[in-house]
Amino acid sequence: MMLEQQLVLGRYRVLCQVDSKKLITAYLGRDELAEGSDVPVLIKEFTHQLGGWSSPAARALFDELASLEQLHQPGVVTLLGHETVGDSLLTVQAMSPGTSLMQLCASLHDLDEPFPPHLAVYIVRRLLRTLQQCHAHPHRAFIHGRITLGCIHLPCAGEPEISDFCLARLEDAAAAVESQLAFFQTRMSYAAPEVPRGGPLTAQGDTYSLALVLYRLLSGSNPLRARSLAETLQRVLRTTPQALHLPAWEHCERANAILLRALSKDPGQRYPTCEALADAIGAIQTGTDESLNAELAGLIRSKDNDGGEIALLAHSRQPPRRTHEAECSPAVPRFSSRTPAFASGLITDQPKSGREHTRRDRALRMRQSRPRTLVVLAGTAALAVLMLSGLLLGRLSGARPELAAPAVNSAQRVEQVSIDVLRARLRGCSEHGDLELDAVQIELEFAKNGKLSAVHLHPSDITPSRVGACLLARAWETDMSATGATSLVIGLAQP
Repeated sequence: MMLEQQLVLGRYRVLCQVDSKKLITAYLGRDELAEGSDVPVLIKEFTHQLGGWSSPAARALFDELASLEQLHQPGVVTLLGHETVGDSLLTVQAMSPGTSLMQLCASLHDLDEPFPPHLAVYIVRRLLRTLQQCHAHPHRAFIHGRITLGCIHLPCAGEPEISDFCLARLEDAAAAVESQLAFFQTRMSYAAPEVPRGGPLTAQGDTYSLALVLYRLLSGSNPLRARSLAETLQRVLRTTPQALHLPAWEHCERANAILLRALSKDPGQRYPTCEALADAIGAIQTGTDESLNAELAGLIRSKDNDGGEIALLAHSRQPPRRTHEAECSPAVPRFSSRTPAFASGLITDQPKSGREHTRRDRALRMRQSRPRTLVVLAGTAALAVLMLSGLLLGRLSGARPELAAPAVNSAQRVEQVSIDVLRARLRGCSEHGDLELDAVQIELEFAKNGKLSAVHLHPSDITPSRVGACLLARAWETDMSATGATSLVIGLAQP
């Protein structure tokens, strides 16, 4: 549905589309009833199929949205309103010139500059204070549940803000209907390990996510984000981020100690609240809040952002001229795919349009496939040489090649946990969806040291689902080992 030039919620004019990712489209809008000047807003259209607006999932979502509209908390982007239009849900939120934390990281990366550690500490500490106030709100606890770089807005004034409080609830409601998690990969890579196991969204989960944001800013990457959802889930459940190595930063060792506790897989070992983690991080903050705020504001203004274009576009009364890419083009330069403020990063880590995102992924796969192709060719050639050499030596020596020993049944090499017990645990995942499990198989791979190294689901198309996430989580949680490198395939059909 194209919304350009429509009036939503009776006062917000949709100007033009600025971003589109998966099931969410973002538009730049203008408050037509604002006094004194035109105020830009961000309008988001969600096309998730929630099974009807009267379904329990949709009603819970609307209750959450109505509560969020009453939340006027410093450091939180204000949700101005919401409404349903046909099969779509529209939300309107305040917008101020600035950039997202994801965009700032991308700008620094393009310049080959690391994120300043002291500013990373300041940003995360301020966000922790904001979330603590949301968690302890007198009327109800507000849990975010979906903290990523894209939902952290950095206004030109330099005070970090959090947006998209409703997005986690929306995604959960959509997943409950569609059993589809493929577009949750970024969220899952920042989620606490208990979330993929089916646990509820908690304040402690928000604390974990912000600790991972701090690690991401300091290290330059999220070590738990992988190329596929299955691998990402396995990393979230099993991988502990390595210690940071920042020789030029005097607080690196203390930061590692804080992050080791904050990112523990065991919730009982972590900091219990955002306030506790903020106090710990405060010990390694260098400079006052005022000085760091001014420095961050200067850094934001020094990087390219769309603040000027937003102001001009919101003030312009000319209707946007449509282009073949449906981007804004009134009396201001063509809007770039970076998109303003927190419009980007709704689903993926890269602030690109859908077309650019697809083109980037295709180019990346081609670059990655070339070295893999060379390795495969080299390995095949080496194997062929060895086979020919073996045949030649066998003929010269007159020896008869012996038959290879029969392979050991992989099930016989696995110890500690009964396969029947594991199968029963895995079949318990059926409570997370209507998928029939009799045709599902789970493959366990063990390394040379006997440790479980990988888990695969067959058919693979069930991996991006709630049932698939449950199967992966329960398989990793089992204390299984083998006598060596092997593979075990377990059918989930009743024996």
